[in-house]
Amino acid sequence: MDPQPTITKIQIVVPSGLRSGGPESLHNLAFQFQSLGVNSEVVYFPYGKQYEVTLGYENYIKIAHDIDDKSSTLIIFPETFCMLGFSISNATVGIWWLSVDHFTQTQYHSYRDFFRYLRLSIRRHRPYLGVRSLKKFKHFSKSQYDEEFLRNNSIIFSRITGPIASQYINNTFSTFNRKNIILYNPKKGMEYTSYLKDNFSQYKFVSLESMNTDELITAYANSKIYIDFGNHPGKERMPREAVALGCCIITGLLGSASNALDIPIPRVYKINTEADDFLFRFQTVTNKIFSNFELTRLDFNNFRNEILNEPAQQLTDLKRILSDLGINYFSK
Repeated sequence: MDPQPTITKIQIVVPSGLRSGGPESLHNLAFQFQSLGVNSEVVYFPYGKQYEVTLGYENYIKIAHDIDDKSSTLIIFPETFCMLGFSISNATVGIWWLSVDHFTQTQYHSYRDFFRYLRLSIRRHRPYLGVRSLKKFKHFSKSQYDEEFLRNNSIIFSRITGPIASQYINNTFSTFNRKNIILYNPKKGMEYTSYLKDNFSQYKFVSLESMNTDELITAYANSKIYIDFGNHPGKERMPREAVALGCCIITGLLGSASNALDIPIPRVYKINTEADDFLFRFQTVTNKIFSNFELTRLDFNNFRNEILNEPAQQLTDLKRILSDLGINYFSK
């Protein structure tokens, strides 16, 4: 048996020009590998173009313009780019699962989900026979939701924690003088948000659409509630940002919101959107938060502490993985 090749470089493949939670996590992963002294770089896809660093990620400065397909390279793709792994001849391929539902095309409309996945597999953007076709690659999870999916498909994996951006973790906030405002992301669960807005004109709902980082921080730090009744395809960024900056959150039960580990909050703050008492439960919980915020915010302390500890946990995860791969790194 040939000895395992020595890996001396890690490349992280990132969609070019896209700003969202996934690309942010991928940029940060490359940066954290670099901080440990590992030769690591971002490669934007499509390959081979002279890209500038995507606006907002300028701190992640080391980029390459093409894949280095050598036995000494580990190339990590997000799960939505998994099919690119089959074009790699010599390098070790890794898949970091940031969003199971984006891979499976699950939007909770079963027959439509099947045809969305089928269409992508015909275009060779997904494996026709499903995730088990990817067994030969290394797999890294980010959430309990990912791990349940991978385990159910007999895929071996290691965890890589994905922290939110440091601006949200390092900002201080006040619990006093917050306004009775309900924040929401119009790209997530808008049918339920519209339903709530139609039925509760006494509440002030504020959209976070098109806000930059400073505006988001201000909104989170001055409001009491963030809601998200959409599907949670992985460990979602915005609910964690809101909690990190002192908000209470109310979610539905779709995707990763259904388990007690990815969103570890008391069950009373997770409301079944299909239940007959959806409106009643939402009003009851909202009034509880608005009228006694200083007490109810304590229900989110465990989740908040977990979020604040994620950068340290990520470094622990990365050191374990680097050791398993036989890659030297700085102790930090």
